[in-house]
Amino acid sequence: MKTLLTARNLLLFGAIALGLLLGERVAPLDPLAMPILMLIMTVSLSGLPWGRFRRPLDLLRPMAVGAVLNMLVLGGTTLALTWAFVDDPALRAGFVLVAAAPPGVAVIPFTRFCAGDLTISTAGLIGGFAVSPLVAPLITAAFLGEGTLAPWHLLPALFKLLVVPFVAAQLIIRLGLAQRVARRHGTVVNWGFAVIVLAAVGINRETFLGRFDLLLWAGVTAAASVFGTAGTLNALLRRAGVEREKRASLVLLGTVKMSAFSTAVGLALIGRTASVPGVLVTTFNIIFLMLAPHWLGAGREDAPPRGASIDTRAGMV
Repeated sequence: MKTLLTARNLLLFGAIALGLLLGERVAPLDPLAMPILMLIMTVSLSGLPWGRFRRPLDLLRPMAVGAVLNMLVLGGTTLALTWAFVDDPALRAGFVLVAAAPPGVAVIPFTRFCAGDLTISTAGLIGGFAVSPLVAPLITAAFLGEGTLAPWHLLPALFKLLVVPFVAAQLIIRLGLAQRVARRHGTVVNWGFAVIVLAAVGINRETFLGRFDLLLWAGVTAAASVFGTAGTLNALLRRAGVEREKRASLVLLGTVKMSAFSTAVGLALIGRTASVPGVLVTTFNIIFLMLAPHWLGAGREDAPPRGASIDTRAGMV
């Protein structure tokens, strides 16, 4: 685990450095972000203990908890910090889009790296995605005006990042390939996220290096929304006696947004400055995810043993 963690962090730090060095020259990689995320989700979902999902009523609570943590707690914290630290209207609009974004799919693979509870993370992610077409337009209407973000803006992402990987994962399980795919999970996730980070940093190099006046308080807001929320949640859940596996999943659900979505929407609907918050939150999410496997307790005595088998009995189709 220690070697894997070091390799992943080196890859991600290297991707950030290379993106700053190459800039727009990595732009051709940007269209690969969605297919890579779909592949990461497929590999991650193929290793889930799907037998636990046969009683849908048992999933309602983690779905609701995931939706509340990501859309209300994290979204509300982001909005409060924005109005406290950010004065620029376009930057505020960008942070509103971050608050309205659905959960980030990185929750699933990094739950595995953190030895968290995959059932809670998956159900929570589904819950967050399920309510986002309803909640996101309400948030943007309240702060930016009606019509800024409509439910159908979110539906393509929902289909590509949940439905398609779910079907592909079930096919992998039915063909008996889950264990073989599981052995490549770390490689796929590490290199996949490295390519995504390289593209995201590269195409936004001018934003990082040329607008310090905009970045200072926006950066404070983005960092506080990620690390402040994660630290507070972790402390409260630990004090409440929540076991480590569940706590890791809940902290990830309450910390990681699909900020790349808000970057794209901000750029398309409002302007380049409105895309900056999404880039900043993405950057701090990357740093948080680098630290999460150690910070949230993966590798402790209560974590699953190395080489623990993955339950692939029975798919859902």
